[in-house]
Amino acid sequence: MADDITGAVRILHIVAGVTLAGGAFLWTTVIMPTSAKLLPPPVRGAMVAALFPRVSNYLAAASATAILSGAWLLGLIVGFDGVVPVVTSTLYGAVLAVSLVAMLAALAIAVFAIRPMGFRLIALGKAATPGAPPPPEVPALAKRVARLGLVNFAITISVVALMALAVNLRT
Repeated sequence: MADDITGAVRILHIVAGVTLAGGAFLWTTVIMPTSAKLLPPPVRGAMVAALFPRVSNYLAAASATAILSGAWLLGLIVGFDGVVPVVTSTLYGAVLAVSLVAMLAALAIAVFAIRPMGFRLIALGKAATPGAPPPPEVPALAKRVARLGLVNFAITISVVALMALAVNLRT
């Protein structure tokens, strides 16, 4: 029974991580750059207004699920009373702790920086006069959102690499 629960939580953790990494990759390296090159600003703005709330919720939920299921999985693997000793006295635990801190940082960047700036861009787009150039802050704000998205994607990929390392460090 315990092995079944551990297996199910492991699958949840992996699926959440793959969902997060894949969604972040698709949004930051395919959807947004392609729409910036191919779509005129009014169409791009409408697309972002429609997709951004859903995508940001989806990525935040995947991130939270990966973090929580990872913590739960560690407790199931080493015993909940053994989490602190493992994290403080083994390389395996140290790698997991660094991964946790990195994912919490990525989630904070997403929730407290990318989301508000994304919604600000949507509001500016909706308030703009049709046919007029965008407000002056739009290009700089869009660049910041894009850069932070790439930073978060890089953090996520780094954590995936750390998870691969951690699996091989566990004895």
